[in-house]
Amino acid sequence: GGQFLFRWFLAPFLAAAAILAFPPGTFSETEPTSLGLPENIFALRNIRVALQQGKPSAQIRIDAPYRIETIQTGEVLDERDSEAINILPIRNGLRLGDEEFKIYGIKLVNPSGRFLVGDNGYLDQLQVIRERNGTLTLINEIDIEIYLRGVLPKEVVATWPAEALKAQAVAART
Repeated sequence: GGQFLFRWFLAPFLAAAAILAFPPGTFSETEPTSLGLPENIFALRNIRVALQQGKPSAQIRIDAPYRIETIQTGEVLDERDSEAINILPIRNGLRLGDEEFKIYGIKLVNPSGRFLVGDNGYLDQLQVIRERNGTLTLINEIDIEIYLRGVLPKEVVATWPAEALKAQAVAART
């Protein structure tokens, strides 16, 4: 009934109207507001997608040279060539292969390749966090444009009319 009509027809058009009313570049400031949000919401380019939570380990294959950085500051801890690596939580941090890092969260940055977690490939950055309960959380931090190029083909049928594809792209951004 009404929910179906709103979700599939009206909501995408309302989102499109909001985008048309405030297109990228409408706001010139990127300084945080009093709420801590950027004035230009379109300046927010990355999204975070949880890939794994509560697991005792993670096996990751990396197909190009990559960096290991701290999540908080981006300080480079190590640079490595492509490899398959087993990541384990340890008492005071993380173990990547044979090397221990006395830090509870790292970011793997692979600017020219991808990360394979299981059979799924991910681009950009992969955060590995050791939780208080001794398990791991994996988060893919990725530019929204790259994310949309990967996810939209899975959400739509290529034979849909062009306007429906555009509406789905707008809805996926919101």
